[in-house]
Amino acid sequence: MAESGASSAISTLDLESEVRAAVSRADRALETLPIADETFLPASLMRARMARGQTIDPLPLLQEWATRQTSAAGSIRYRWPFTHKALRMYGHWSGPIEAWRAWRPRDQAALAENPDAFSTRFLSPIILADTVEWLSQLAEGTDEASVLASTFLVESRTKLRRDMAQWAQETHAWGDTWALWCVARRPRALALLHPFALAIAEAYADTTLSHGPQVLGTRFPLHGLPLVSASAQLATGLVALGSHPKLTGTLASWVRSAQHDDGGFGDVDGPSDILTTLVAADLLGGLDPGWDPGSAIAYIVEQQEPSGWWRAFGPETVWLTSEIGTWLTGAIRPFSARFHWPEVALANRNRRTGLPSYDYYADLARLFQELPGLADSDVEVAFLDMAHFGQVNNRLGMAVGDACLREFAQALARIPDSMAIRDGGDEFLVVGAPVGKGSNDRGPSLADRLDDFRRAWPATFRATFGNQAVPAARILVAQTDGRSLVEIRDELGREIARLKEQFPDPPEEGVLVRLTGRGQG
Repeated sequence: MAESGASSAISTLDLESEVRAAVSRADRALETLPIADETFLPASLMRARMARGQTIDPLPLLQEWATRQTSAAGSIRYRWPFTHKALRMYGHWSGPIEAWRAWRPRDQAALAENPDAFSTRFLSPIILADTVEWLSQLAEGTDEASVLASTFLVESRTKLRRDMAQWAQETHAWGDTWALWCVARRPRALALLHPFALAIAEAYADTTLSHGPQVLGTRFPLHGLPLVSASAQLATGLVALGSHPKLTGTLASWVRSAQHDDGGFGDVDGPSDILTTLVAADLLGGLDPGWDPGSAIAYIVEQQEPSGWWRAFGPETVWLTSEIGTWLTGAIRPFSARFHWPEVALANRNRRTGLPSYDYYADLARLFQELPGLADSDVEVAFLDMAHFGQVNNRLGMAVGDACLREFAQALARIPDSMAIRDGGDEFLVVGAPVGKGSNDRGPSLADRLDDFRRAWPATFRATFGNQAVPAARILVAQTDGRSLVEIRDELGREIARLKEQFPDPPEEGVLVRLTGRGQG
């Protein structure tokens, strides 16, 4: 197995040029397809076009869907194409049906025995996640297309729940975690189907914790075998749900160790394949600063066809080409800009400020400790408090005080490449995105960004609360390694008391102190 080093080939101009050329080929291929034909995975293509800045009128397609059923059939079937029955109508980009092959050689017999079941298991989660995401985005508007999109979502709720529930029954480890992966990467679809995604994740987290650090196959020919694909898919779902941080780190660490010498990933004893490589690289590229995506990028670029398409099986070609193009574009960005902060679970969100609570910080520390790339990374952590916040409550009332606290919290949340957390009372933590040891991908430091924040805060405060005395920010910033998040928070908590004594009445633009020679774990 290949281990990727810290000297990333991703930073070379040659590889960046290859990525841009590959993405350009993919974009040209996607632009050739008409949207009106249902056999093109229309929602996936719509999303792909919109993501690339194209203006597409969705109304004709939605009106076509509206004519298909006149009864409230959403509890039985969807208005949009969903099952394998449309497969026979796929076009040239998918290749001839007789040429379709399973991306894992061990699955070829299952495909030959029941191609409909195999195809449906693969395509249904893609279609469901992308269509719900697209319709939910349209429904945020007020025009005729928005009304139709809202109608389709409402009438399909029962069917959506039934389909998501089937994947929480632990009947097919790859297929169930695949459905989780597809939904977890679509924020609007995940919000709508959150309880069912959580049920899938909890089911497989429980069984994985009971037998080892990987997801095991549950069906022939992969029964009982550790699966890189399903492990990466589960870990991605856990990040999106903000659940089981320690298990997430364990899974990601094992997935990283399974990378092949050619830069790709595959399951069990099989060769690298494009789909397993995508799910593994998507996980590691956004979670592990110690993993160099360069060799995976090179493998993926090599798999592109001269026509611009990527394909794993056949009928998913439109979707896969769009997904890989999007991933490649993000993969050449600095790690701090692509780090996937774990989602804030509802139980870990502070209602008063809208920020994560300290429990989220504790979960983050567990994740960092478990994944070596995160444990060894450089991380900046800041501890803040608001001077004289009590006087705001006394002078303006508790309601205004709460509003002030929330305004301060949300201003912190807007600092890029960081996570703001309420520690308690009027005290906050801000964690900068981790940076790999020896990495050259270092933008402005968290201390510099917080310096800008404290200087801008008085104007932000007065824009909402008028010409009042500003509750100034007192800020301590330290750098540590990822494994020492708990220790650095405790140290900063002690030091903030000294800062309060040193600056009992700070100027309205606040004060910022950088701790040096501390918190190096």
